Amino acid sequence: MDAPALMALHIDALFLLDAEHRLLAVNEPDPPPAPRLYLGRTRSGNTWRFRHDLPDEIVRTLAPLLRAEPIAPDLAQPPHCLPALHAILSRHAPVTETATGPAWHFPDHIPTPGHDVIAITLTNADLIRPIFPTLAADLPHRLPCMAILHDGRLASLCFSSRNTPHAAEAGLETLEPFRGRGYAPAAAAAWSRAVRAQGRTPLYSTAWDNLPSRAVARKLGLILYGADLTIA
Repeated sequence: MDAPALMALHIDALFLLDAEHRLLAVNEPDPPPAPRLYLGRTRSGNTWRFRHDLPDEIVRTLAPLLRAEPIAPDLAQPPHCLPALHAILSRHAPVTETATGPAWHFPDHIPTPGHDVIAITLTNADLIRPIFPTLAADLPHRLPCMAILHDGRLASLCFSSRNTPHAAEAGLETLEPFRGRGYAPAAAAAWSRAVRAQGRTPLYSTAWDNLPSRAVARKLGLILYGADLTIA
């Protein structure tokens, strides 16, 4: 699957969209508001989405800037049009948050986890409920969910932070006492296998400044296909 196709899966996983492909909300059980602008960049082209209630005048002003944004050979660099995007959106309302980060996909063949991993289901959700009660309550929307236990205690887990019929985005948590032991890559590898077994595409994204998360991607040999920019 090429980078634009992966980016399309990624956007559909991140957000709820209307018939005109505008952003309605974040794709979560209790959906938070969507950002006003999303820009997904790949080395094959850029894709953008506007929030459904962004005034047409603002959209008409932003669109030419986004169309003119060059393809980035280095996706870690911010888009050239970012200052102009901020200035235009500030006419509508103050910019409250800007987030950027890499987006990867899992290779077809991922190493077998080096640790014992178990599937978290509704029957054993008590293993995660004391530490992640919200995740346990939302578990039907977060499957598959794979965990590593250490002496019977939850150490690390990887779950579907976003789910669609075609793809899933990884969410990863490792408790502080158990970091640095290889648990996070093992849980993520098992999760990706479970997603693929369902005939779906496993995806992984984070913020550029989230160095531990980027280290997991590196250890797993994940393949960078794009970069996110959201402006709220």
